[in-house]
Amino acid sequence: MALKILTLLAIVIYNVAATPTPVTRNTIFIDEKLQGQIFEGIDSVITNVRSEDPSDWRLPTTTKPVHYDVALNINIQQLSFTGTVNIQLVANQANVSEIVLHAQYYDITSLTLQQGTTTLATTYEVVPVSDFLQVRLTNDVLQYNAATPITYVLSISFGASLRTEMNGLYRSWFRNSPTDEVSWMATTHFQATGARYAFPCYDEPSFKATFAFTVTRPSNYRSWFCTRLSQTTNATEAGYEVDVFSRTPIMSTYLLALIVTEYESVSILENQQLKFEVIARPAAISSNQAEYAFDVAQKLTSQMGEHTGIDFYGMDENLKMTHAAIPDFSAGAMENWGLMVYREAYLMYDPNHTNDFFKQLIAYILSHEIAHMWFGNLVTCEYWDNLWLNEGFARYYQYFLTDWVEDYMGFQTRFITEQMHTALLTDSANSPLPLTYPQLTTPASVRANMFSLITYNKGAAFIRMTEHLLGSSVHRQGLQYYLTNRAYSVARPIDLFESLQLAATQAQALDAYGAFDFIEYCRSWSEHAGHPVLNVNVNRANNQIVITQSRFNINMGVSNLNTTYIVPLTFTTASNPDFTNTKPTHIMSTEVLVVETPLSSNDWVIFNKQQTGFYRVNYDDESWNIITNALKVNPSQIHEYNRAQIVNDVFQFARSGLMSYTKALSILSYLENEKDYAPWVAAITGFQWLRNRFAVSSLLGYLDELIVRWATPLMNDLTYYPVDNEDFMGSYLRYQLAPFMCEMNVAACRTAARQQFLALVNDNTEVPPNSRNWVYCNGLRDGSQSDFDFLWSRYNSHNVYTEKIQLLQIFGCSPHSAALNTFLSNIVEDNFVIRPQDYTAAFTSAVNGNEVNTQIVLEFIKNNMAATEAAFSGLAAPLSNVAARLRSEEELAEFEAWLLANQAVLGDAYATALSSAQSVRNSMAWVKENEEEFYNFFLENDIITPDDAPDSAVTSTMSIFAVMVAFATDHRSFSTAGTLVAKLKMATLTYFFVLLAIVFVNAGPRTPVKTTIFADEKLDGEVFENIDAFTDVLPSNIPASDYRLPTTTSPVHYTVLWAVDIQQLTFSGTVDIDLVATQANVNEIVIHSASYLNRTSTVLTLGATAIPVTVVEQPELDFIRIQLSAGTLQFNPATPVVYKLSISFAAPLRTNMYGIYQSWYRNNSTATAVSWMASTQYQATSARYAFPCYDEPKFKATFDVTISRPVGFKSWFLTKLATTRAGATGYEEDVYTQTPKMSTYLLALIVAEYESVPLNNTDGTLKYEVIARPGAINAGQADYAFTVGQLLTDTMSNHTGIDYYGVNSNLKMTHASIPDFSAGAMENWGLITYREAYLMYDPNHTSDYFKQLIAYILSHEIAHMWFGNLVTNEFWDCLWLNEGFARYYQYFLTDWVEDYMGLDTRFITEQVHTSLLSDSADDAHPLTNPDIGSPTSISDMFSTISYNKGAAVIRMTEHLLGFEVHRQGLQNYLTNRYLDTAVPNDLFQALQTVAVSTGAIAAYGSDFSVVDYYRSWTEKAGHPVLYVEVNHQTGDMTIQQRRFNINTGYSTDNSLWIVPVTFATASNPDFENTKPSHIIRDAVTVINRGTVGDEWVIFNKQQTGFYRVNYDEYTWNLIVLALRGEDRTKIHEYNRAQIVDDVFQFARSGILSYTRAFSILSFLENETEYAPWVAAMTGFTWLRNRLAGTSDLALLEQIIARWATPIMNQLTYEPIQNESFMRSYLRWQLAPVMCAINVRACRDAANTQFRALVDSNTEVDINSRNWVYCNGLREGSEADFDFLWQRYQQHNVYTEKIQILQFIGCTPYVSRINSHLLNIVQDNFLIRPQDYTAAFNSLLTGNEANTLLVFAFVRENLPAVINAFGTATTPLSNIAARLRTLNDVTEFLQFVDANQNLISNASYERIVYNAELTRQSIVWTTQVRDDMNNYFVNGDDDITASTAAPVSDPPIVSPPDLVEPETPDIPGSAVTAFVSVFAVVFAAVANFAL
Repeated sequence: MALKILTLLAIVIYNVAATPTPVTRNTIFIDEKLQGQIFEGIDSVITNVRSEDPSDWRLPTTTKPVHYDVALNINIQQLSFTGTVNIQLVANQANVSEIVLHAQYYDITSLTLQQGTTTLATTYEVVPVSDFLQVRLTNDVLQYNAATPITYVLSISFGASLRTEMNGLYRSWFRNSPTDEVSWMATTHFQATGARYAFPCYDEPSFKATFAFTVTRPSNYRSWFCTRLSQTTNATEAGYEVDVFSRTPIMSTYLLALIVTEYESVSILENQQLKFEVIARPAAISSNQAEYAFDVAQKLTSQMGEHTGIDFYGMDENLKMTHAAIPDFSAGAMENWGLMVYREAYLMYDPNHTNDFFKQLIAYILSHEIAHMWFGNLVTCEYWDNLWLNEGFARYYQYFLTDWVEDYMGFQTRFITEQMHTALLTDSANSPLPLTYPQLTTPASVRANMFSLITYNKGAAFIRMTEHLLGSSVHRQGLQYYLTNRAYSVARPIDLFESLQLAATQAQALDAYGAFDFIEYCRSWSEHAGHPVLNVNVNRANNQIVITQSRFNINMGVSNLNTTYIVPLTFTTASNPDFTNTKPTHIMSTEVLVVETPLSSNDWVIFNKQQTGFYRVNYDDESWNIITNALKVNPSQIHEYNRAQIVNDVFQFARSGLMSYTKALSILSYLENEKDYAPWVAAITGFQWLRNRFAVSSLLGYLDELIVRWATPLMNDLTYYPVDNEDFMGSYLRYQLAPFMCEMNVAACRTAARQQFLALVNDNTEVPPNSRNWVYCNGLRDGSQSDFDFLWSRYNSHNVYTEKIQLLQIFGCSPHSAALNTFLSNIVEDNFVIRPQDYTAAFTSAVNGNEVNTQIVLEFIKNNMAATEAAFSGLAAPLSNVAARLRSEEELAEFEAWLLANQAVLGDAYATALSSAQSVRNSMAWVKENEEEFYNFFLENDIITPDDAPDSAVTSTMSIFAVMVAFATDHRSFSTAGTLVAKLKMATLTYFFVLLAIVFVNAGPRTPVKTTIFADEKLDGEVFENIDAFTDVLPSNIPASDYRLPTTTSPVHYTVLWAVDIQQLTFSGTVDIDLVATQANVNEIVIHSASYLNRTSTVLTLGATAIPVTVVEQPELDFIRIQLSAGTLQFNPATPVVYKLSISFAAPLRTNMYGIYQSWYRNNSTATAVSWMASTQYQATSARYAFPCYDEPKFKATFDVTISRPVGFKSWFLTKLATTRAGATGYEEDVYTQTPKMSTYLLALIVAEYESVPLNNTDGTLKYEVIARPGAINAGQADYAFTVGQLLTDTMSNHTGIDYYGVNSNLKMTHASIPDFSAGAMENWGLITYREAYLMYDPNHTSDYFKQLIAYILSHEIAHMWFGNLVTNEFWDCLWLNEGFARYYQYFLTDWVEDYMGLDTRFITEQVHTSLLSDSADDAHPLTNPDIGSPTSISDMFSTISYNKGAAVIRMTEHLLGFEVHRQGLQNYLTNRYLDTAVPNDLFQALQTVAVSTGAIAAYGSDFSVVDYYRSWTEKAGHPVLYVEVNHQTGDMTIQQRRFNINTGYSTDNSLWIVPVTFATASNPDFENTKPSHIIRDAVTVINRGTVGDEWVIFNKQQTGFYRVNYDEYTWNLIVLALRGEDRTKIHEYNRAQIVDDVFQFARSGILSYTRAFSILSFLENETEYAPWVAAMTGFTWLRNRLAGTSDLALLEQIIARWATPIMNQLTYEPIQNESFMRSYLRWQLAPVMCAINVRACRDAANTQFRALVDSNTEVDINSRNWVYCNGLREGSEADFDFLWQRYQQHNVYTEKIQILQFIGCTPYVSRINSHLLNIVQDNFLIRPQDYTAAFNSLLTGNEANTLLVFAFVRENLPAVINAFGTATTPLSNIAARLRTLNDVTEFLQFVDANQNLISNASYERIVYNAELTRQSIVWTTQVRDDMNNYFVNGDDDITASTAAPVSDPPIVSPPDLVEPETPDIPGSAVTAFVSVFAVVFAAVANFAL
């Protein structure tokens, strides 16, 4: 107790001693703006103020208006208006003889006052000073009757010109498009005192009334008003019409608005009446710039209505909502009730040219104005002295309402930096006003003081603080009381306070604070200016925190005004770091408060959690030190908002003198480790203020060096290029940080800017919208006069206003005086080039763009004073801006001398400019005062060396964007203060260390693959990795074991030289293989070497001794046997004897895309020459075609590789480049570092003229890169892979616990785009290769399909670095150990990084469903398949089974064990088999061990083993179907498992699996817990569900198990009823998809009838989710292909259309702004089907969009091109085909070329089909061989009639077709799959028989087999048509809950046999074929089939 008293006494003494002296110091300089984001400018009318007496300015309250009838006649041609107003008014008291209202500007032509029919004699006078219109009764007084008011009508006629200032009723102009003539319009702006300039009225907020407006306007114009248009009639004057508008609600005059113009609108009607619209100039509407506002404003309005409990449209029946884009609108935006107006840049959005800054500006300005409908319009501040009741709430909702709707924009975070910090700074000036300031009276004082940052930002911050004090729900209830109580009236602050207090009392929200007076709390913040700084002194010895409060002052630290605030306190500590609960724990209402709390000796304490309170916090030195250390160790342990608070406070404490800059910078040094948005934005603000000060100092360069050091780590993360799919906040942080870095001359920034700028200027490659602020500016800084001219031309010709604004803001970055003078002349000349509202932004750009600009601009002003004065309505503003940029005493003296010489001309501007100059001089003095401290800090931190003498540095300040709201520091300078407190120290301190927790992110989804099984049916399921599919034929009668190398020798190390001759397209080389014998008595070495290689020498040595050998070739096995002429190899297991086998070889570069092969590309679409390159593909058995080697996975070794390549080319290998040396003439040799121990199939090399996007290690060595042809790199197409690939690699490293780069110091990561690459992608260790379409991404031309393909293929290949490379399947018989895991992570790793792509959902439809189908074929192979050996059989293992089923079984196991247990087991597996090979049992044992140790399988009994479980799923083919029969009376569920067969329903194979079972029921619909509850091993198992009575049960929750489920009929009925009812969504989306897929396959296999199946599936009509519909489209597509050519197809398509139309109506056929990826992706899949089944809405939408592309060059949305292109061609002309073909040839984006190839076959014209087929089969560098199948299938499937046309071509050109495809199998089998009649099949087979001599035997057999399958398909269809027709005719079954007992063994209908198709000829890596065109885009195979 004594200690506490002493502490308090010390603090009191300290505070007395520290009583502040009057403020004399100033730190607010002329260059600093305090207005902060006030985008609403009010009428800036200049009035000569002669009096501040309220009676001279405020209307008397003796009368009041009741209603106005206003008629206005707008003459656009004369730019004038006339009007009449009839004001119904009443007296408020007796003896009133005078009516006083407002009138200004117009001529009054008549005035009468009537009561009834009696006209009263009056006189009137207009008082210009007060704007009063005084109407005096000559002989009488107004009658007064309080009970029944007597109504008078005051009628006034008036007229005037439309005003030129942007207030009142004014004129405006626009050009509809850049080349159009000027169009004129009339519009209004009445806030705060401008209505009086349009018509006589009571122009104060409290004089509310209703209004009826009539507008006469030219007939070719339209008018808009606040309410709906009631009627339009012809005017008496020819050429005019009269618009009559319905009556308004009771409202204030300043909220009225009127527009007369030639605008167009985007609108919504309700009951034939206008409800909502956006209006703008026609060119903006027609280019869809209104769409974003149209969409988001409706959501905001709806959200606000829900939040307040008051629907906007319910406020008044005549209200509608119009948002109008006005060309000239100085106010920025205005909340007129029902007709909100905005600058065009604040409403119109173009995704190609509007950056995120303007997008979020549009969103939050919409929110601000919409919030006003409640706060300001419905309830209005009584007068402008409490304007914060309007604007504080609008600013609050500007952030939080927007955040509720557009949550990705980070508005909660940005409120801290953009509102809290700016308000704190403004509020810390010497004389800020309080929120409520009754002294305001004149219009000038209203404008100057109340429309300020205090009103807006501090008002919002106070509201937020109060919300956290009361709690959100209580606060919201209080606001609802306030709005309800004061609706249609005015309010004072006390009305708000009492409403909030009522809600708080009801909820007992303040009870914990004792005698707390809430009203006094509110008054302490609203009636007092300023805010406190809390000085926190922590005594850790006695667990006490002593807090004192003082009013903060930015100039002196502590104000001389001793204001005490009622402060809600929150705090948290290191030992209890809870930043989430922001409910205050204490209320501080005195100067000193002591808080007791448990504290550790090294506990940091942070006050003001999430900076919810409006105050600053300063700490004692020890606490600051502890906080600083915590920030440096782990910034994230302190909340991001509090870190931003600390940054902001520290900058302002140092600025104000409360803290030294040495201390401040030491605290801020933690920023080097800071990665989050808010702290860095706060830092940029603080640093920019310092940089503006030091612009006059030689220390600026050193300050910049410090900033760059701290900011570079973050900037390296962000990069200087947009990262695809990065979050908004990351992009927005780059938007603010990159200009800062360029400003400080960071080379990487300037280079990136210049490159992007030149790409725009030279190649017309648009700069990303979010980079234009700094790219344009720095492009001009480093550019020429012609660069300025280029952008100036762009400005004049552009149709997007946000782009024009952006250009205006950077033109000043040009350092060329001619350019600046052009720019300045266009600002001050009235020439319709730059709008007056933009003069200031443009002029500021000119002044601030470069240091040299200041004098150029000053000289311009001197030479153009009259024009400048006219433009800016005075010279004060431009001269002040120039003064702020003066940098020396000499410049100031010269400037002041000029001012003095021109004082008479300058007038009032003289004093303003002189004051500005003095402010600069004060800034210079501040620098002198602080320079030494900064110098010492720089010295101590190695910024300056001791012998450095600081040079004078000429620096430039921020580009105009630094001044702009987006991040301008001067707009966001913040400050804080705190006084020092006495510290009480204890004797002994203990150290407390905080441990970091690792945070994991969860998994996600993928896309649908159409798989079912006749010849047209692919089972690959997007196996994009296609291995060497060469046609070399090996004998089929060789046992599998004969293909395997003997294990008698083993390689240890290879030294390889490859010499690549690009000119000759050949290669040669040598290999030295260090090898050992693995047993005694070995007399031969057997390795692989394809006969393709020409071996020129083979030498075996031991040391220096040559050993005679004989080489024997076995070409059928690709073996060479090196046989010792005598003796055997020495064998010593302890010390192996190493032999060297040296072989020289040579061969042509191969042409079939495996081994080392040749490839070509054109660098860009305009290049005529072809560039050649060499690349490789070795998986699975092709390394032997590149060099002699042990070409099986288990023979791992290390490799040293040297590549000789032509000078001018580059080479790439797996590892880092060690050195480059001279080679043969014209050649250089690249020597690479040694590889880790690895398999041969993972080797790769590239020799090409490529470029890269690299990332280097700190030592300068390569770490990561993406390489491609220069044309793709320069176009930024590598950026997405560059960014996301790093994230995926890091995430996988974290997940596995093994860092990729830590495996081997020589490893780096290269992702290479290869033009010709049949494999699709390949996981070569450190040099991963991809088809260009699978790596290069262009946001303007790459659809979401290809984007997700890129992402998940990256994931797949990156996952292989661990599963496949680090640990490799021992042989290809257990390939799933590589590919199953790669496919698993392909989905879930991608989902952890790109979670919006829905990959966890898509895994169900794309992997589980596809693999279930493939695995149900008769000849499915098991996952582990030991009976393989030949290259052909190995190739067969790269199948859907290995990939998809492997991944599905892995996922099932993860859910069985639990995520963390499974992960730990995998980590153990990788560690145990590190750099080695593995067999399945290695995996099983690792999982078993961890499962036992963690108890993960204990519940399943001691006899359950992960090993046995896994073997049951991997060593046998197939999977079970569970037949579930439920006894609803007992709850017993009898479950039978049988192997499912797609052909017969149940297989004759009686296999049993160990099945993990999960289930949910209607009474317990828990689908989230997917841990199996039971394990089924037997053929029949009984489980009691735990409930009795009728309720549905669903097995296999989230389809985590790899099995199908069928139910008894009664249970199916219960499920169907649930699916058809409101409880449908209680059944998980994945299980609904499971039901859809199972039902289709059960009907197909005969287990269910189609009548029953369709009855179950009919719930789809109400289904809206992705997975069920994708599963449905798969099933329907298969059926459509079966019914093609029959009359039943139309009946099926009617059902599909009926069921799918509701979901398509939701999705629409047009992209929806900001829709989710999954909704867009669902449209991408559904729309093609709807078009294919001739849904007219789809066809029309496709044609409209296609014609816009062809006729207007309007690009089709990237995610609609699949169906738009196809249907555009279907209904188009031959010219349309030619248009797309030309586009294909000229396009630089490979994904677009692929897309065109895949749909160009939709043309129905024979000539074009044949010409395209010729382009496929001719070797003409037009279509790549890897794309032949896609192109061919496009023609084949584009239309039903195409099949026979393509067949006719093939018949005439069979040799050319076979030559192109390398086989007849693919083209002829695909034709066979499309035949529709038995006659067609017969004719086809006759052709095949006749040409058997041209077709190989293997191809012939496959083609005939596929034709036979088509015959079976036709026959099968005839067998089921009656069943289907039964449903088509009779519809759904009548399902009730009382059916007969279920049957246990349903009847079987036998469908035709099913076979597994061959591996396709398209994409993949470790692989399989990509999905031919009809598998890649399911539109092509079936969706477009008909």
